[in-house]
Amino acid sequence: MLGAGCHDGAMATTALPSSSSASAASIPLTPIALGVAVLAVAGRLMCGWTAPFGFDETFSGVIAAQPGLAALLDWCLHEIGGPVYYILLWGWAALFGTSLAALRAFSMVASLAAPLLILAWGHPDRATRFYWAALLALWLPGLSAATSARCYALLLLVTTAQAISFRRLLDRPAAPRAAAWVALSGVAVLTHYHAALLSLAQGLLLLALRPRDSLRLAPALLLLLPVAGWMAFHVSLLARFATAGAWYPLVGLADVGRLPMIFLGSTLLGGCAVAALLLALARRRWRWHDVPSADVALACSAVITLALLLIIGMVRPSFVWRYTYMAAPAALLGVTLWVRHVGREVALLPGLVLALFAASTAGRIAGQWQEQTDEVRYMLNLGRPSDWLVAQHATRVGFLWDSPTGRISEPGRIAEVVGFGPRQAGHPMAVTVLDQPAGALPSTVIRGAVERGQIDSLIWLADATVPGTRERPRPAWLRRLGWRCRDFGGAAIMMVTCRGPD
Repeated sequence: MLGAGCHDGAMATTALPSSSSASAASIPLTPIALGVAVLAVAGRLMCGWTAPFGFDETFSGVIAAQPGLAALLDWCLHEIGGPVYYILLWGWAALFGTSLAALRAFSMVASLAAPLLILAWGHPDRATRFYWAALLALWLPGLSAATSARCYALLLLVTTAQAISFRRLLDRPAAPRAAAWVALSGVAVLTHYHAALLSLAQGLLLLALRPRDSLRLAPALLLLLPVAGWMAFHVSLLARFATAGAWYPLVGLADVGRLPMIFLGSTLLGGCAVAALLLALARRRWRWHDVPSADVALACSAVITLALLLIIGMVRPSFVWRYTYMAAPAALLGVTLWVRHVGREVALLPGLVLALFAASTAGRIAGQWQEQTDEVRYMLNLGRPSDWLVAQHATRVGFLWDSPTGRISEPGRIAEVVGFGPRQAGHPMAVTVLDQPAGALPSTVIRGAVERGQIDSLIWLADATVPGTRERPRPAWLRRLGWRCRDFGGAAIMMVTCRGPD
């Protein structure tokens, strides 16, 4: 992925010169650049491909399998995510199919494209481009996003392009650059609605740093009309889910302290980031006045976005950690700037930081030889329950999703999602989404369905950490009736799956 180094051996020694006069095409491969490329590609090829079909991934599969454009748009209007990923995935599936590998391959392509985009156009300084691209290529959360049939790898690609465009706009405000940044901001928002916070942060920074240019270039905002048009149709669904109470827990102060570890993907990298921040605050003689304001503003947009995500998450249940992915391109430029400028006094720092990122990626690759049962797709998935029910020759499966989100979701669409795996396996099942009246315990609802002979199998999903969950699954009484049960979840997320007597 990083196919170039420096004639003067800078990449081989991990120094970061400021010269950008040589073209990237004329720069030969170096061992470090090649090593980064191998680790980045190997990490994406080995991390997550064997994970079962995650619960959210199944929604992507169903939407990608829609028979026509009208059905696709109808599904997009009833899904709480933005439409860009689903529309592109639908086109991808038309070419490559809806198998799990094909759906995940789309994310793989997007994930590989993001650091390549930085290499080509990320920064006028060659060494900054290389280092920034290397960090993004080795960023640990990006590895799992690359093998997940969800929007996050695409979001990383779009926000990488948005970051590059924002920096270029600040560097030289012009109408074409303003149009590019606004358009990419709109695409980012329609990929994931929380990207509106990133776009807002960048817009406010642009207004603060270039007030006259911002007013002059304001007509570019007309490119956001498609976003407004889509939201006019979609906002009622989003409001309904927000009012009913999403499954997210509120953010606490302890979560804020965990941000460096989770954002960087490892305790080692997170601890080093905190130590580096404290050291930078203590060593005030490190001067940043010579850093281009466009670079600083881009890095600050990530800080502002992360702060807004956490603050809003403390007030409203609206946050999970993967929402921070959109800030990664801008944040990793900030790391690059810090490494470059502090590295003038601490010569070993650039190589050390890159080595830490590389070691974390290598460790993640080595860990793939053991099943990652703590990975969310192993705990919250429909793949393993579906495979088991197919093997048990189930034909009438009942599904109960014990959460506020499950109770307000449309039963017909949830049934389509639950039945996706069996349909893919050539063993379609009749799926009944069990109604959950107000105040009724899930076990009572399930007992009634069993006694009526309505179902011959069951998937009972509950997450003990979600506010509003009514009951932990209790399959013991089903076993007493002769039902065979397995839990394909974990300690908190329970995916109890049962097959009734033949």
